[in-house]
Amino acid sequence: MGMRKIGDICQTIGKYKGKDGQEKSEYNKIGTLFQDTEGGRFSIKFAALPLVTMGRSGAVECWATVFTGDSKGSSHQQRSSAPEQK
Repeated sequence: MGMRKIGDICQTIGKYKGKDGQEKSEYNKIGTLFQDTEGGRFSIKFAALPLVTMGRSGAVECWATVFTGDSKGSSHQQRSSAPEQK
């Protein structure tokens, strides 16, 4: 059973103003999401540990976003936390 890459897992690390003056999110890549080739199980390979924050309710939270090949591009700024591994 093989694995195929679904996308990069990223966390928001800040905000910035784009050339158009709109506020945008800056992301840090923390890992990669894979799915087995039979379409079943998902796996995550972490390149960095995700950061946890205190949510509005006071609970500890950890949020991340998956960017697939078609959602990645000029819509976000990304900083890689580790060299890309093949």
